[in-house]
Amino acid sequence: MTYKIGNVANQRALWIDGGADVAAYTPSSAGIANLSPQPDEAFSVFFWGRGTTYGGNQFFMGQRNMSSPYEGWDIELENGTGKGQVSIYSEVSGGLRALITKSSDIMVSMYYNGWYHLGFTYSGTGETDSLKLYMNGQDITDTTTLDTGTAAEFIGGAISVQPLWMGFSAWSAGNAYTGCQLGVYSGALNAVQVREIYSGQGNKPGPCDLRNMLGGAVGVSLVGYWLYGNTADTVTTLQDGSGNNFDLTGSSLSAGQLSPVRF
Repeated sequence: MTYKIGNVANQRALWIDGGADVAAYTPSSAGIANLSPQPDEAFSVFFWGRGTTYGGNQFFMGQRNMSSPYEGWDIELENGTGKGQVSIYSEVSGGLRALITKSSDIMVSMYYNGWYHLGFTYSGTGETDSLKLYMNGQDITDTTTLDTGTAAEFIGGAISVQPLWMGFSAWSAGNAYTGCQLGVYSGALNAVQVREIYSGQGNKPGPCDLRNMLGGAVGVSLVGYWLYGNTADTVTTLQDGSGNNFDLTGSSLSAGQLSPVRF
């Protein structure tokens, strides 16, 4: 696959201090095209991060109903193990079907080894192999489970329209980390595509203009994107780079928490 890499002059990152810091998309309605994926829809979420705290479940970002039945998704570090974890919950007849992917201890890499590229892909089938966790362009999935029920039941459920949170979560402690280059995709990126966005600078891994990546890839589109160096970014409004007007709204943030990216 060929594509044009756009050089972005003013990449910026957001320091999240592990407290009540939040940057959130507000979806317009259900469906991944509106930034509110459903259990039968393929989607992918990736971001660049640097550093992390650890102690209890540590939340990076997610989109979860904050009252029972808590349907939605999140990506975090698991309490007591340091494992990366992605969970998607589907509300089915008043019950839950949980699809969970975990990896081996990655907290040390996140804390000591500078910037890392983290995210997941989901193919929309509800099967245990439909969810994959990636770090630095590599599939690091080592455990997949469907807690109860069947894949058909899972994708037959629903996920309510909720904000996509980056930072603090009401159901899990927030990580202290620096995040940038958040991309939400309609479609499940394949392994080659994940490596392409990880190596987007061409000669070394790092943030790039994702609008010029994966050009014309069948079944994949960039539906939400921060950041791409928009000079209008503030800690209260982080401009969406995909042109769909889903800006992230920041709260509990100060001007010093929005800073240049230095790779």
